[in-house]
Amino acid sequence: MAGLLEALERYGSTEGTILIWSTREDLEKKGRTISVRPVWSGFLKRIEKTGCEFMISNYHDPDVKYLDQALEMVIGNYREERKAVPCLPPVDAFVEKLRRYLEKLLQGGSGVMLADEDVLLGFMVGYKNSELFGRYDGIYCPVYGHGAKVDNKRDIYGELYGRAARKWVEDGLITHAVTLFTHDGELVDTFFWFGFGLRCVDSIKEVSPADVNMSANIRKVLDDLPALAELHEEHNLFYRGSPMFMPNPREDPVLDLRNWLEKENRHIWIAYEDGEPVGYVRIQPSAESFVSEYEGVMNITAAYVKSEHRNTGVARRLLETVECWLMDTGYTLCGVDFESLNPLGSAFWNRYFTPYNHTLVRRVDERILSLKTL
Repeated sequence: MAGLLEALERYGSTEGTILIWSTREDLEKKGRTISVRPVWSGFLKRIEKTGCEFMISNYHDPDVKYLDQALEMVIGNYREERKAVPCLPPVDAFVEKLRRYLEKLLQGGSGVMLADEDVLLGFMVGYKNSELFGRYDGIYCPVYGHGAKVDNKRDIYGELYGRAARKWVEDGLITHAVTLFTHDGELVDTFFWFGFGLRCVDSIKEVSPADVNMSANIRKVLDDLPALAELHEEHNLFYRGSPMFMPNPREDPVLDLRNWLEKENRHIWIAYEDGEPVGYVRIQPSAESFVSEYEGVMNITAAYVKSEHRNTGVARRLLETVECWLMDTGYTLCGVDFESLNPLGSAFWNRYFTPYNHTLVRRVDERILSLKTL
């Protein structure tokens, strides 16, 4: 126990902290575990002493000196997700872009990093957002804004979020949002136990040929925006209803569509029945995730079908029309992002697309802000 006692004496009175425990395998063999948590619990490096393991950690504010190690964690996470979703673009397409995004985040974001001098164990950093999903400010941690060593990931994230959340709430940021790779089940479950719930989904599919059934006349919009105005406004206000309850404001639908179409490489198709618009879909080159910026993908950022025409194949034919256009123009992937709390949309997109990002949200009770001690 000499090494253990020496470590306790050296680090026990500092903000760097110690956790001592037996591995699950050791616990089964020895039937015991030891846990010592002076000041703050935390982790840093694993040292085997007398059959136990202990880690010593030090917390830091976000620092670009850890950029390369943080980037390596993010890339490793993406590679793991790509095993579950093979149609995701190769990671080489994003390395430099992710480096830029991560460097900017570490320079201007809020959060914590966990390191042993020059060795990064984990990090969690996000951007402050005004009125995030409500009247109060919050923090958004993108999928490239967090990472941890594979060993003891659940425990490390527990330490990271516990420390970061304290800082965020002290700063009045009570809505916490984080994007995780969908198939990292351990991490998704970890945040579920932190009180997070699903809010947004990013999904993808390979473009595939289809025999488009033209029983619903589908036309690409060129300049006939007034024909789409009523449908577009109905779509916008649809999200106010149950169970979404999203307070979308009223807007001039023609002006909104015109401003959207003026940007490069944006396209809309309308489905007609008896000469009346009954549904539409629109696509653009980028959306909510860094994957959506890949040159071989186009992204669906809005789709809607009137209630009386749902379950008649209109939405499927709109999707098939988009895919035919994508094939003709050389795109290989189609992406979509949607609100999980929209059951109609979620059911449709999950039928044709594979999710790769889940954005989870937690709302801290704002009454905690009135208390002196957090």
